[in-house]
Amino acid sequence: MKKLLLSLFTLSLLNSANAQVQWLPQTAPTPSNNLYSVFAINANACAATGFTGCIRTLNAGVNWNQNVTLGGVNTYELHTKSASKWYLLTQNNTWYIKLAFSSVTLNGGKPSNILSLHFINQSCAIAVGTTGNIQATCDTGATWVSRTSPTANNLNAIWFADQDSGCAVGVGGSIIRTMDAGSTWTNVVSGTGLTLNAIHFTSPTVGYIAGNGGKVLKSIDAGATWTNMPTGILNTLNGVFFIDKDTGYVAGSNGLIMKTIDGATTWTTMTTGTSQILNSIHFASQVDGWAVGNAGTILKYSTSAGLGINNSNADTHFSFFPNPAKDLITINAKVRTASIKLFTSLGQLVYEGVAKDEETKIDVSNFVQGVYFIECRTEDNVTVKRFVKE
Repeated sequence: MKKLLLSLFTLSLLNSANAQVQWLPQTAPTPSNNLYSVFAINANACAATGFTGCIRTLNAGVNWNQNVTLGGVNTYELHTKSASKWYLLTQNNTWYIKLAFSSVTLNGGKPSNILSLHFINQSCAIAVGTTGNIQATCDTGATWVSRTSPTANNLNAIWFADQDSGCAVGVGGSIIRTMDAGSTWTNVVSGTGLTLNAIHFTSPTVGYIAGNGGKVLKSIDAGATWTNMPTGILNTLNGVFFIDKDTGYVAGSNGLIMKTIDGATTWTTMTTGTSQILNSIHFASQVDGWAVGNAGTILKYSTSAGLGINNSNADTHFSFFPNPAKDLITINAKVRTASIKLFTSLGQLVYEGVAKDEETKIDVSNFVQGVYFIECRTEDNVTVKRFVKE
């Protein structure tokens, strides 16, 4: 009977784990402040910005700290081409902010009414904003030059496919395009009058746009033409990010995050555990992603959900025993070096190490009973498996 009860307990835990959220909440320093933009550099370093300033984490979101405090000034977009130079747009027309993860510098000279910027390289950036405003800099923002715009509509977002080709999107279905690093711009037909809020190119040719009414557009020719990709929803979409030409995410109102693995042909709604408006989404790798939104909402992509991870070679790369386990688990990582992490079912990191030998033993005797996840990460593969601690 005891064995039967344990089996039922284990089955219940596994079912609970299978139903867990696919995005795990993290704690902002000031939970009441809205967050409007997020940008991740790697698995550990990420920054987000919103009401009154900028926050950052250096440990994958275990702790978030206030990096810049501006006292009532909204900061609404963050962008970087380097881990040591970050640029943050503010509500104040006379400031932009340059910050490293170890220091902060406030700089004057930001053009008026800018809503979005994109750095082509570490020095040159193009910024867009209200009434079709386009500005360019090649001295990391010390000086700016106006560019002629083909639209008077507000431009909400900009992204470059490469150093020459880029698009900006905005109100009334506006899409404008440059082929000469932002020197000249032309209008592009969008096929919609809905407001477009976000854009991301995942390669020099493939790009995606997200907007109001669940609108998603796709280009396969560096933004020259765009095709409507039905999503089946009417939510406002504020963020879009693709980790390759086919696999990507959109985020928006009512806590919505959707995922596609076939180039936006079909979409799956993910479980986020929130109804707050989500304003931005960004990934540093296939499995290291964040989304942020109103009321201090920070969500970390859960590798333990098992979605988006290539497990086709899981058995040849990584195995372990026993399962369930009481005292020790033995991991066989059939590669020279692998990073090993153990997480609780809520995503809390409880062990981190490196497997350098064919067999690595981990003491789990002090772990509380429940479901855990083992992540084995190599240079070209990430595998996550469940185990039960008895």
